[in-house]
Amino acid sequence: MELKLARDVKDNEKGFFKYISSKRKTRENMDLLLSGAGALVMKDTEKAELLNAFFASTFNGKTRPQESQTLETREEVWRKEDFPSVKEDQDRKKSSVTAVFKKGKKEDLGNYRPVSLTSIRGKMMEQLILKVISKHVEDKKVIRNSQHGFTKWKSSLTNLIASYDGITGWRDLDRLEHWAVRILMKINKGKCRALHLVKNNPMHQYREQPIFSTRAHVFHIDPNTKKNWVPTSKHAVTVSYFYDSIRNVYRIISLDGSKAIINSTITPNMTFTKTSQKFGQWADSRANTVYGLGFSSEHHLAKFAEKFQEFKEAARLAKEKSQEKMELTSTPSQESAGGDIQSPLTPESINGTDDERVTPEVMQNLDARAEPTQNVLPFTHSSTVSKHWEAELATLKGNNAKLTAALLESTANVKQWKQQLAAYQEEAERLHKRVTELECVSSQANVVHTHKTELNQTIQEFESTLKKKEEEIERLKQEIDSSRDLQAQRGSLTQKLQEVEIRNKDLEGQLSDLEQRLEKSQNEQEAFHNNLKTLLENLDGKIFELTELRDNLAKLVECS
Repeated sequence: MELKLARDVKDNEKGFFKYISSKRKTRENMDLLLSGAGALVMKDTEKAELLNAFFASTFNGKTRPQESQTLETREEVWRKEDFPSVKEDQDRKKSSVTAVFKKGKKEDLGNYRPVSLTSIRGKMMEQLILKVISKHVEDKKVIRNSQHGFTKWKSSLTNLIASYDGITGWRDLDRLEHWAVRILMKINKGKCRALHLVKNNPMHQYREQPIFSTRAHVFHIDPNTKKNWVPTSKHAVTVSYFYDSIRNVYRIISLDGSKAIINSTITPNMTFTKTSQKFGQWADSRANTVYGLGFSSEHHLAKFAEKFQEFKEAARLAKEKSQEKMELTSTPSQESAGGDIQSPLTPESINGTDDERVTPEVMQNLDARAEPTQNVLPFTHSSTVSKHWEAELATLKGNNAKLTAALLESTANVKQWKQQLAAYQEEAERLHKRVTELECVSSQANVVHTHKTELNQTIQEFESTLKKKEEEIERLKQEIDSSRDLQAQRGSLTQKLQEVEIRNKDLEGQLSDLEQRLEKSQNEQEAFHNNLKTLLENLDGKIFELTELRDNLAKLVECS
């Protein structure tokens, strides 16, 4: 590769110098540092000593309050007969620190931050202490699950907050009704029941689903000109047929993001018209507009028109059935004799089912539109209706009273829970103090022996890991030595390459001189050829003149 780069250096200078730059790059752990005297420090050991002295000079010797307690004081608290003698390890006072560059000039010591590497022994002791405390808390049942403590994945007062949210969420019927409207659900205030359907609920799939869906470009007629089409979406959107089981009607709905661009109720008077092979329209008198749909193919248009006609016929049948039902509920029976007393209407026949209940105002409007002979109901009918509505009103009042009592009870419970919350917080503080005391008291001989055995095993494991790391370090050192040899070879090759470059430049100079000489000799040769041609032409002329002279002389000789 290097030989090829040397040969093609004239045509590929960029690749040649890129290769040279990549070979000259060296990575150092830390740049040169400036000592206090202003001298540059180059060796790694000198850099480490300089940084160590600088970091040590920034420590003020102050300790935190919990660390100011001496070993003698702690032995007096624990009592020597309860805790074995402790020998302070001087090696633990040593800390491994690495310097991390922040910003600014790299030779300035103040731009490096010391980062302490936590000792392996400290990590092991933390895990052992945490394990003992957690086991004691769980075995002795010091802290309940609803309180804050060492139990995993439990926040403070979880059950209390959940109960509080559960009760305050049902504060009154108005809030419940607003909530139901907001999530497009129904609430029956007479029975004070609400249906909760969230996405994680398995009954969520029984929500209203589209009967038929397709994709098309949606247009509205221009309300000003009534001639031009105005696009309501930049791209094709989903247009779906829905069946509203509450109102017993069919709808055409299309959404562009969160905006409803089509919300049309199909009536028996509507007509879907195909104006071209891929475009159709229908007029909606309720929305006072004309909708237009542009499909991607004629098949989609035909399918949409077929479904429109099908649901239009279903809407007509549903309307006829509803009219017949209204006539049956508002008109007395014609089969009985004229002089007989008609049978009283039951509350179910007046109100219908829970989903199709007719209010008294609607009944009055229907009665007003009926024939005069059918307007008057017997006294027994009106009394039955009034009794039914009185019973309904009494039920509502009872439910309202129950809800009011539940609200008052929840308010009282909230006050009580606030007091319990304060008590739980005090108990938590007391338990934290107790845990701190248990940390000192629970160090018995057998536990210490067990911990010592576990600690020895852990130390052995870490020693084996340390040996593996040392072997890996030796291997890395060998690789570093080999890389240094490669760097030396690379240096010699670089020097040879430079010599080749110098020789190449000399050869290029000689080549340019030879080219100039060749060009000069060619010019001289061309001039010589030109002179020779001129001489030949002159010689030919002289020869021709001599020939004429000879001929003339020969003629003269013959004549004489």
